[in-house]
Amino acid sequence: MASRIAPLVHSFQFCFYDFTTSSPTFVYFKNFERLLVDPVLIRSALNTMWFASISLGIVFLASLAIALLMNREFKGKSILKSILIIPWAIPPVTIGLVWLWMLNADFGLINAILFKMNLIPEYKSWLFEPLWAMFFLVVATAWKDFPFMTIIFMSGLAMVPQDLYDAAAIDGASGLARIRHVGLPYIRYVLLTGLLLQLTNTLATFDMIYMMTRGGPQDSTLTLFYYSYREAFQSGLFNFGYGAVLAQLGFLSCIVFYAYYLRLYKFEER
Repeated sequence: MASRIAPLVHSFQFCFYDFTTSSPTFVYFKNFERLLVDPVLIRSALNTMWFASISLGIVFLASLAIALLMNREFKGKSILKSILIIPWAIPPVTIGLVWLWMLNADFGLINAILFKMNLIPEYKSWLFEPLWAMFFLVVATAWKDFPFMTIIFMSGLAMVPQDLYDAAAIDGASGLARIRHVGLPYIRYVLLTGLLLQLTNTLATFDMIYMMTRGGPQDSTLTLFYYSYREAFQSGLFNFGYGAVLAQLGFLSCIVFYAYYLRLYKFEER
């Protein structure tokens, strides 16, 4: 337990020091004061919000749809299960590198397909355009994460008693109505837990950003946690103090979501 808490405490201590000098200097709340006048912080916070919300929405809808499909019996179901788990089994660094190759401006697969279909007049540098960089980062991250959510939702749907579905069918409920009014309400806690886990995982995304965009172009894909890393290790000044403050801010945002989840969980219980 102590080995898990010690790094967090040590990081919090860094918040009160300036490491850009020849020796660490205690600067009180100077690093926290910078938060109030840092325009890049606002940009990174907005990017984090958009990235997390859109990615979470895509993953949730795709995972739920696939879980509902896999809840039925059909030929080749076991093979499809094995295929669905592949993106989750591949290391995120490898996935980021594969997407980087597919989006390459000279020989990328995506450029080749779109050009052959006459959807683009020439090959494009997708990751050098702010809007497209964020779009493909979201898509790549969602593709990496949706198997995890799918497994959670499939496990939840497997717990729904078949008697409830049969009773609803006798009452004349259609297949969609049985899912909406029987299946989903029964697994609402599973849905909430899956959403919370995916949200915190998306907020802390680092490897995909590092491999695909490095926060660019023009800070368009710079998230809060990646900004923390950039300040601490890529700024040239090794500003560990301000990087630690940004990391603590990201950690606090995750705590807020956990607290909201617990409150919502208790409300649902009542």
